[in-house]
Formats: sequence, structure tokens, C-alpha cells
Amino acid sequence: MRRQLLAFFLLIGLISSCNKEEVIPRTNPRFSVTMVQDISEGGAEFRAQMIDYGSDEILEYGFVYSEGENPKIGYGDFVSEQGRPNEFFTLKAITGLIKGKTYFVAAYLKTNAGIIYSEPSSFLAQGSEGFVLNRIELKQPVYFGDTILVFGEKLSSNPAYYDVTVNGIPALVSNLSNTGFKIKIPSWFETERVDDEHVVLTINLKVVGKTLDLRESVRFKEPEFIPQPVQEVFYKEKVVVKGNYLLSDEVKVIMKNDTGGGWELPLVSFEENEVGFLAEINNYIYKNGSLFLRIRGKDYPMEDVFKMKGSELEPGQLIRGSSREYFVVKGSNFIEQYQSNEFSTNIPGINAYSEYSSENEVVMYFNGEIVTRELKLFANNFGQKSQNFAEIHFTDPYLNYLKMPSEFRDYRFIQESGVTVGDIGYFFLERNVYRIDPKTRGVSIVAKAPESVFHLAGGFSYAAINGKIYLGAVSSSESQGSFWEFDPKTNGLRRLADIPSKAKKPKLVYATQTHLYYEGGYTQGAGGYTWDPGVFKYSFASNSWEKLNREFDNDDYLILFRTFRYNGSIYTIRDETQSIYPVIRKFNESTEDWEFVRDLGYYERVTTANELFVIGDWVYSFNHQSWAAFNMKTFENKIWERSYESSSFAMNYSFQANGKIYAYDGNNYLVEIDPAYFSD
Repeated sequence: MRRQLLAFFLLIGLISSCNKEEVIPRTNPRFSVTMVQDISEGGAEFRAQMIDYGSDEILEYGFVYSEGENPKIGYGDFVSEQGRPNEFFTLKAITGLIKGKTYFVAAYLKTNAGIIYSEPSSFLAQGSEGFVLNRIELKQPVYFGDTILVFGEKLSSNPAYYDVTVNGIPALVSNLSNTGFKIKIPSWFETERVDDEHVVLTINLKVVGKTLDLRESVRFKEPEFIPQPVQEVFYKEKVVVKGNYLLSDEVKVIMKNDTGGGWELPLVSFEENEVGFLAEINNYIYKNGSLFLRIRGKDYPMEDVFKMKGSELEPGQLIRGSSREYFVVKGSNFIEQYQSNEFSTNIPGINAYSEYSSENEVVMYFNGEIVTRELKLFANNFGQKSQNFAEIHFTDPYLNYLKMPSEFRDYRFIQESGVTVGDIGYFFLERNVYRIDPKTRGVSIVAKAPESVFHLAGGFSYAAINGKIYLGAVSSSESQGSFWEFDPKTNGLRRLADIPSKAKKPKLVYATQTHLYYEGGYTQGAGGYTWDPGVFKYSFASNSWEKLNREFDNDDYLILFRTFRYNGSIYTIRDETQSIYPVIRKFNESTEDWEFVRDLGYYERVTTANELFVIGDWVYSFNHQSWAAFNMKTFENKIWERSYESSSFAMNYSFQANGKIYAYDGNNYLVEIDPAYFSD
């Protein structure tokens, strides 16, 4: 029974084995070590022999070579053919070989299962044929990152052998084949512009030692600017321009003027879609410049991008000081540039200048120009007046008040003068009569003497109590004079009876309601000075002169004395031979003579002004060294040393109005002198 079972199982196994296919073992192809059988300047020829084709289908065969000792596809150059090779197969490498370099070459076979390499052999290259460029293609307009297609022949398949730059910047090479490759334009490079539409692409191709330079004039993508609301910014705040295709090797933000010049603004950032810059501009640039963006060498006008906001002052500022000193004004968003902030005042014609500044402070200077005692100062940057103001209070004894006509600056041997009528000044220069109104800061010529008159006030000018001005004129020569009346109400000039005195410049002239008195004086001629001590009286009613029975008793000084009115009476300050001090005398209209009042002690004897100025109970006089005053009630006197600047004032041109004294400074300005600011 046991034998029967064993025979049964053997039979079953035999039947099963007859149903299975026979298994054939897999084998790899085998081939010989590569032989390098021809090396020349045109390349190298490689040869190998098949020993066993193996069991897998052969899809491709060839040779791979590189400078590395273990050449592999992807890490070296290669030559190949498709399909199954003959027993002996030969291929020639005509590219990728540099003369004098040692290369390693291996045969390879590609099957479905992979790539099989032979053992490598080495050889010394003698060179190879270079690549041949057929054409390049690129889509225009061009932009950074775009692709250039290169078509050619005899191209190396080894990416390590490609060195490509575009406008000097390394470029990525991809998609290598035996007919071409791709170049990716770098993300930025320096642009060379041909015109507003075209730029130059300089492409340098270096493949296995062969170099080719190409210069292509191409259209480049234009920037696209995205409209935005106008950005209102303070000085130095950031402004942003948005758009597309804004990349460039260099971006500049320029405020151009009409002549083609301009000012560059600080650049903060530039990206593909945004350019940021600082509004670091002053008033001049803002008024005279237009915004441009320079991208890839081309300037693009930008309109309605930003608007400057003005500066603001801290409220409640009260600053006192001299008009020739510096003032520090506090606020916000000032222009941080030297002399760049603009200010305005509440007084037309008064200018203020900025010196040094920071974001929150400006050093101001009025440069000694025209000012008024008190003014309000406003910031006025970028045409926007500040809401707040700083109150400026000048403490100078005198201030430049208005600009005088240029003819007053000319030197004249014959010195003329000015007088006060009400709160108006009248100056006389040659034949002209000038009216000066401190309230309006106006100067105008209101009358002119006949041509026979050379100097209308060459002898004297005097404002009488009757409201008219009397003038001793000098005509064709200093020895000839005439006597004139000017009426400020009508601006009329009328010649009166000639003065009988030999003197053209009186030592003393004054008037009552009915008469004008002319005392002493001198005439300067070729032989020197001629003195006339006579005292003469002129009648307004009869237009006639008479000589009084007394003489002016002081001929020691050529400088003339002046009179003033106080409480309805006429006074003078004189030197007298019997006193070492100047004395005050009062005119007695009944006796028509001067009565002694008192001496003034240590006091200035004469004044260079044409008048003595009465303000309240104080009488002010001026000379070259000092300003002086005495009080008619207490007879107290004061003397102030004059500054260097004021010592040159032409005080003969002076008058008073509203408690202040106005005088010509001898150069450019009429100055306002305020005794309230004289330092004790």
C-alpha cells in the first residue's frame, strides 16, 4: 500500500512539471575598453567592440567623455547613435574638446534596464570643431527673466562647458540639445539705451573655449504705472510709485527744471512693482521742478504723484530781540536744509530769512532789513501758510523802516534837509520835494522847483506853525539864493521876497504865527566864509523883510542851531561865549529877543538833525557821537552813546511822527528811532 501511494505522488509531480515554461537567465551586454584611434584638431575618433549583446534590447550606444576620471551621461559630453551597434562601432567627437587638456572616455550602452559603461581610457585632446550659431530668437518686447532661444550646430551636450553672460551678468543655460539651447535673461543688468524704444543686449557665448559676442538692439518692456491718489506728505516722508515692470539696474528720482537740469531725490527702495523715495525737497525745487523717474536709462514724467504739506509753528511763541540777532522759532516738519525754509509776516514787504534748521527748530534772521516793531511770523513752506504764528518783538533803538530812493545815496557837497508837518515828513533833494508817510511806508515826489533852482533847501528848510514850509534855496551859484514857500495841502511852491541877509545858511531860523525870523549865518565863497550877524524878520502878510536892531552874537561855529516848540513857546539850545555849558533860551514874541532859561550842564551842544524833536516833555537831539535828551519839566538830561552803524546816519534828513523819529541812514533805508528803546 505504501508503495502505491509513493508512485501516485511521483506521477502527480511529473505531470505538474510538464506544465511550466523554461526560465532563461538575464545577461548584460559586454564590450571592450574604448580605443581612441584618431586625435586631431577636428576632434577625436573612438572605437569599441561588442563582446556580448546580452539579453536586454539595446536602445542607444555611444561614447561619453569628460575631464573627470569617471565620465557619465549628465556629467560629460557625449556622441551617440540610436539602436543596436555592430560588433565594432566607431563615432567621432567633434565638439567639447579643448587642445592640451586630458580627457577620459568610456563607451556606453543604454537599455531598458539602464546605462552600462566600459572602463574609461584617457587621451590628450588636440581640439575640436567649434559650435556654429545659426540664429537666436526672443520675444519682444524683452524683459528680465525672459528666454532667448539659440539655434546652432556642433554644440556640446555638457552644461559645464557653457559660460553665457547677458550685458555682463551670468545667465542660466538650459534645454541643451544637438540643435540648440535656451538662455534665461538675468533678473537685472546694466542697460545701454539706443533710443527711447530700444536697448542693447550684449550676449557673450563661450562654449568649450570658443567665444562669440552678439549685440542685439531690442525693444524692452516699458514700465506700467498704476494711478493712485495724490500722496500728501511732509518733508522727508516716503512717497511710493506703484506699477509693473519697474526693475532696473539703476533707478533715479529726479525733479527736473525747464532748462533740463534737476535735483535727485533720495531713493529708498525699488522693486518689480514699487519705487519708494523721500520727499526731501525745498521750496525752490518744489516750485521749479517736475517729477521724473529714470528707469533703465529712460526718464518718465510723473504727474499728480505727491503734494507737499507745509510746516506748522508751535502756538504762543513770543520772541524779543534785536533785528540784527538770530531768533529760534519752534515748530514741526521744517525743511532740514540751510536757508531753505520760507516765512511770511503780517506786514507787507517785510521779509524773514531762515538760516540753520532741524525738523523742529529754525534759526531766523531778519538781516537788518525792513521790519516793524512788532510782527507776526508765519511758516510758509510749499505755499502753505501755517495756522499758528510766532510774535516777534524787536528791541532795537532803531529799525530799518522803508527803502529810500536811490538818488539819496549820491554824495552832494551842499547838504539839504527834511522837516515835520503833522505826522508826515518832507525831504528836499535838489529841485524835488519828497513826501514820506510812515503809516503807509510810502515815498513820493510831490513837487519840483524851477530849473533855475539847484538846491531848493540848500540854505535851510523850516516847518512853520502855520502849516507851511519855508525854504532857502541855492540857485546857479552859492552866492545866489531865493526864498520859497511850500504848501503841503496843495503841494504848491511859491517864490517869496528875497532874504536881505548876506548869509545863505542862517545860524537860527524860526517862526511865529505872523513872522519868520532869520538870525546870523554865513556864506561860503571862493575866498572862504562870509559872516553876517544881522537879524531879519519876514512878514507872512506883506511878503516883506525888515532888519531888527540886534545881532546874532555867536559866530564861532558853522554848525547851525535849531529851535523847538513846547507848550506854545519857542525855545532854542545854544552855545554862548560866557558859558561852558549849552543853555536853553525862550523867545519873547513881544521883545523879539531871547530870554535865558537855564544851562543844561554836561550836554551835547549842537544837533546834526534839522529839528529838535519833542516827545512828551523830552526834547531829543542828535550828534555824531551820541543821542541826547532833556526834560522840560525836570531839566533832567540823558545821553546815549551811538552805535557804529547809527553814527553814519544823515540826520539832516529826519522828522518825527507818532512819538517816533525817522531819519535817513545815509545808505538805503529810512530808519525808525524809538526813544522808548534807548537803554539807560
